[in-house]
Amino acid sequence: MKVSLEQVHERWAHRLKPYEHALSAMQEDVDKVEERIILIAPADAGRAALFEIRQFEGARTGQPSQPATAMSSVSLYLRLLVK
Repeated sequence: MKVSLEQVHERWAHRLKPYEHALSAMQEDVDKVEERIILIAPADAGRAALFEIRQFEGARTGQPSQPATAMSSVSLYLRLLVK
């Protein structure tokens, strides 16, 4: 099944609603830390992101059974959006 990038954004926006406060707090913490560069091959970063997103999507419940996994997926997804 193919979906557009806009549909993916809409799905993630809907799924992020319950985590808005946690994400805002996490972003505030991140903003306090100095930037550091971590070198990683683009292919490795892409595989890691796809793995996490697939794990989240594979739950098929709408709500992940493990919030930590969902948060790491969200974090990776947001990082990909920024770049």
